[in-house]
Amino acid sequence: MVPAIIISSVASFLIVLFFIGTYIVYRMAFYNNLKFDDSKWVPLKGRIHDKYKQVSLDMISYARKIPHNEDIYIKGKDGCKLHAALYLSETPSDIYAIECHGYKDPAVKDFSGGLPHALKCGQNVLLIDHRGHGESAGKTICFGIKEQYDVLEWVRYLNDRFNSPKILLYGISMGAATVLLCSAHNLPENVLGIIADCPYSSAKDITVITAGKMGVPPRLAAPALWLGARIYGRFDLNKGEVSDAVKNATKPILLIHGTEDDFVPFWMSEKIYESNKKMISFLPVDGAPHGLSWMVDNKKYLEALDTFFNNIGLNS
Repeated sequence: MVPAIIISSVASFLIVLFFIGTYIVYRMAFYNNLKFDDSKWVPLKGRIHDKYKQVSLDMISYARKIPHNEDIYIKGKDGCKLHAALYLSETPSDIYAIECHGYKDPAVKDFSGGLPHALKCGQNVLLIDHRGHGESAGKTICFGIKEQYDVLEWVRYLNDRFNSPKILLYGISMGAATVLLCSAHNLPENVLGIIADCPYSSAKDITVITAGKMGVPPRLAAPALWLGARIYGRFDLNKGEVSDAVKNATKPILLIHGTEDDFVPFWMSEKIYESNKKMISFLPVDGAPHGLSWMVDNKKYLEALDTFFNNIGLNS
């Protein structure tokens, strides 16, 4: 018969191992304390990425040189200090685009195309740093689950500061999922539309898929990720179901996704589109990998933006 002290020791070891394991998962998936130097950003490798490497670097270099008018700091609902850079159009405008970057990416990098284009179109830009990124506080990335409420606070900020602004929500990758999660809320009437470039349909699913690419079986990855987020990040990964959030969206949505996306699968945007075809316009970009639709087919991308702006009354 096994002595009770041995059973107790083994149980204690397994409990300690469990908490160590979930903490490692949390650190790998959700923790971020990097302060970006986007001047040192290196594009991903691969046939298509290599083709657009220099274009990407040139766009980022150009965007970095655009001076912003003001650094703005607010607090999220939970007290987290949040930062955004405000860029004002050269011509006075009442249009404000809140631009939301992706996972562990510099904001200027992700909107190296969208920032100058918005300013050229006569839109002001609020380029935000998500919590755990850039100048914002926090060290936990919540895959849009807490970030959606931060975006709502930025909407509140614009409404409190400016007189009847016309607001556009625009996100890329995790930022795209974030603004789509916002669509489930009772957004103010002056939020006119949402643009989502290569979003995932589920925070839980994209983390499990990514873990699978690292060799972790889904049956192990799913509970470990959920527990790591819940215990150390204080958020529930199951609350990031983007395709469910858009079902009752009342704001027009422009959805964009590259068909060759090997990070966030193209089918995820197809699933989002199927959830609410009435409110969603969908632009598939043939041959584009993750986040490169702007460069792979810039003409089609800009035409889709222009049509969307016309439809929501921003070009009138």
